Parts: sequence; structure tokens; C-alpha cells
Amino acid sequence: MDDRHPKPGFIEVDGHRLRWSVWPGQDPPLLLVGGLGANIEMWAPLRHALAPRATIAFDAPGAGESSLPLRPLAIDQLSGLVATALNQLAVSEIDVLGYSFGGSVAQALARSRPHLVRRLVLVGATSGWGGLWLNPLAVAALLTPARYFSPQHTRWANRTTFGDPPSASFSHLDRARAARPPHPVGYWWQIVAIATWSSHDWLDQIQHETLVLVGALDRAAPLANSAALARRIGRARLHVVADAGHLLLLADETRDVSSRITDFLDRGHAPDRQPDAAPPLLAER
Repeated sequence: MDDRHPKPGFIEVDGHRLRWSVWPGQDPPLLLVGGLGANIEMWAPLRHALAPRATIAFDAPGAGESSLPLRPLAIDQLSGLVATALNQLAVSEIDVLGYSFGGSVAQALARSRPHLVRRLVLVGATSGWGGLWLNPLAVAALLTPARYFSPQHTRWANRTTFGDPPSASFSHLDRARAARPPHPVGYWWQIVAIATWSSHDWLDQIQHETLVLVGALDRAAPLANSAALARRIGRARLHVVADAGHLLLLADETRDVSSRITDFLDRGHAPDRQPDAAPPLLAER
């Protein structure tokens, strides 16, 4: 895959050394918040498909090449780190896409920094405790970072645990996982964070235009959970992607999903307020 975009850099945020990547393009930029143990490189196919939109991605503490925190960081703490980092990058308004675990961080960011977030996209996300039933096999697979270290486990998890069809290709994802696996302790810190978090009691406080995306075959965050998110968030719309599982954003081919995201971000619902001035064109630091 041709990649002529700026390489990731590092910023210091509240004692954490975080690896960030900014692909310049059309404003407002879209922040990509990844799943458990995710690294920046896993987003490459989607970022190419979303071009020329500007995108920002990062390795969460303990994942990729970001520093390992000494103790678990709660979801609200992670969203606070993200907000501080965006301030350092001179971003005053941004669209946010939260995928899987990252959907929790995205919800917390929208709630705590409502004027920073313009529109919200939640993909394969849940409301944590108080949400609906999850597939126990998928939950068991998510409790371990084995898919980052074992090709055999990766293939099994992609197809059997997450529900993605045999027709989907994940060669880039498999390479990105193997190249930069999370620190095992950092992965467990994320498990602790998500296991103790819930947005169930305050979802109706999110007033942003929101797109809730889910694969019809998703076993890690089944459709009923996304439908519940869309019902509880006042300005949300639900879109179900046929013949797709939990990894729908991370496949080698993401054109259909990226088109849906672009359409929502470019048009969406008519806003209730005029957006603030768009942030300046972003450059890698």
C-alpha cells in the first residue's frame, strides 16, 4: 500500500509519552480511537479510503509504541489525555470515530468535552455495564492479547470469534498486529478500564449527531447493543452493514463502510448551531 503521509511522532501528555499520527487533509479532521491493544498502523486501509479527509490516530498508553502506564487508566482519564493532546495539536473542533473499546473513550470525550466534538461515529461499540448480552466466546477472546502474537489465534479470532465472513481479507491487519503488539500489561490495563466503565446512565446526555455502525454478523458487540446506543442517544442514526463482523473497519477493503462514514460527516443532520471555525491544517509533530 502506497503511503506518502507523514510518519508518526511523539508528544508528552501528563507524564505519558504518546505516539500520534496526523494525516493532513480536509477539515475538520476525524480522530480515530482504536480497539483493545490497537496501534496506528491498523488504520491505514480506512485512512486511505477516507482521504482527502484529515485523520488523526494514536497508540493508547500501553499499546503500540506509547509508554506503559504504571497503573490502569480509567476511560474518563483516557478521554482526558486525548483532549489534552488535541489541545497541544491546536485542534479546536474535531469529528470522533470510536471503534470497539475506543467507542467507550469516544462517548466519554463527547460527554466531557461537548464543544470539542462536532460529530460522533460509534462502530462495534457498547455502553459497558448495563448494556445488553455479549457473546461469551468473543468476550473470552478479547480478554487475551493472543491474537497479536499468534497467527493461528488471529485467524481463528477473525472468523470464529468476531463473526467476520471468509470473504473478508485482513492481511494488513494481521501484519500491523504482529509488527507492534501491545505490552501485555498495557492490554490488561485496558481490560480493567472497560470492565469498570458504563455510559448506560448518561447516554441521553450526548447531544451530538451520531452515526452508530455495526456489522450484522458482529459477535463481540452484537447488533442489539448498537441498536440500544442509537435509541438512547437523541440524535443518533443506526446503520447495519450486511455480511460484516466486528472487524468491518479493519479489513483490507473498507470502501462501503468508509463511504457511509464520509456521507454522514459531510452531510449528516442539519446542525442546531453553527460550527466553530475549523482548526488549521494539521502537520505532523
